[in-house]
Amino acid sequence: MWGKDSVYAVIPRDGGTNMTVEMTAMDSLGNVGIEIVPELRPYLTVSPDKLTNVVAGAKSTLTLKISAGNVAPLGRLAGNIKVRAIVARKGNGRTFPKVLPVVLVIREKEDTIVAPDLDGNGVWDYVDNYINATYPGAENEKLRKGCRQFSRSIQGALMNCQDKDLSIHYGSSSDRAIECISSIRPSNYREIVGGVNASILNTKLRSEAYVIYNEQCAGQVFKSTPRSQRDQSCLEE
Repeated sequence: MWGKDSVYAVIPRDGGTNMTVEMTAMDSLGNVGIEIVPELRPYLTVSPDKLTNVVAGAKSTLTLKISAGNVAPLGRLAGNIKVRAIVARKGNGRTFPKVLPVVLVIREKEDTIVAPDLDGNGVWDYVDNYINATYPGAENEKLRKGCRQFSRSIQGALMNCQDKDLSIHYGSSSDRAIECISSIRPSNYREIVGGVNASILNTKLRSEAYVIYNEQCAGQVFKSTPRSQRDQSCLEE
C-alpha cells in the first residue's frame, strides 16, 4: 500500500524538510482521511489529508511537511500515519491495517552546512541514518550505495556552492549518481532521489546553499549516459 517501508527524518530546531510518499490502494477504499498519531501532529502535516473515490489500484502522492520550532523537545519521536474511511454517519470509519511508520529525530539548531560524519564514509551521519532506515536489508545494499553516492555529490555541492566550476563538477557527479539509482530502481528512482535530497536539505542554510548551487549550474547541459549503460555510473565505495 505504501511506497516506503517507513519515514525517517532528522531535523534541527527551527528546521524542517518536505518529503513525498506514494500510496497505492490494494482495494476500493471510497473516501478516506489520512491521519497522523497525536504525538507527531505538532511536527508533521500531510497534504492532501483526504482522498475521494479511491478505487483499487489508484495511486496517490502525499506530501509530508516536517518541521520543529526553536523550543521543540530534543530526541526521538515515533508514530505512524494511517488511512481511515470517512463515513457519513456519526463516529469514526474503520482504520485500514497497513500503517506507515514514522520516526523523527529533533536535534539542536545547526548553523553550519557541514554535519558530523563519524564513520568517515563521506556521508553526513543524519543522511546515512535516513538511507539505512528507509532502505534496510541486504536486498537494498546496492541502492544504499547509490544513495550514498548521490549524497556525497549534493554535500559537495552545498559546501562549494560559491565556486562555479566546483558546482558544475558536483552537478555532473550528481547526475551520474541519479543514473546509478535509476539503473537499480527504474520505476521509482525519482522518488528515491527526492527523498534523499530532502533529507539533506533540513536547514535553511543548506537550502539556501542548494539554491546558489543550482544558480551556478544554470544553463549547463550535462551529457547523459545511455539507459542500457547506466549501471556503469555506479561508483565503488
